Amino acid sequence: MGETAPTDKVLLDLRKDWAVVPYLGLILVGFGASLWEVIVSRQFQFVWTSNVIASIPFLLLGGLMRGLSRSTLMNAGLGMLESSRLRIVEDQKLVTTGVYRYIRHPLYLGEFCRNIGIPLFFNSLMGLIIILLGNLFLLIRIGIEEEMLVEEFGEEYIEYRKKTKRIIPFVY
Repeated sequence: MGETAPTDKVLLDLRKDWAVVPYLGLILVGFGASLWEVIVSRQFQFVWTSNVIASIPFLLLGGLMRGLSRSTLMNAGLGMLESSRLRIVEDQKLVTTGVYRYIRHPLYLGEFCRNIGIPLFFNSLMGLIIILLGNLFLLIRIGIEEEMLVEEFGEEYIEYRKKTKRIIPFVY
């Protein structure tokens, strides 16, 4: 028998979680613009440039952070939540272990890195500009999520915020 999906306790509607829409839209357009430049402008010609080389640490860090985050969340009993919407599930505990011991939003750090790495890999200035704009909406969304977490976990989350940085360990 398979594991049942956790039941939502709080699920923010799009009026509150509005930043997800422009974020996802701009990221998809940025990825598309990156591919467009490779397919149409350069007719599938791939050239190793400094941008391509610079993309490698971004893509590796993005994959690592996304993987570590998902693993920590699954080990905490949250499973793979099948939606990009902000939510709290029944009996959810605040996760402060693993990579969450150092930063509050490691999954978003992985998103940032992956998002930047893809247009760098395809050497696409237009894709990079669009994706950087999309990543600004992810920063806004972090604020929305943190409000939701303070509402749900109160002083526990406030104390956790005092001990950790948002995205970049020891910096921000």
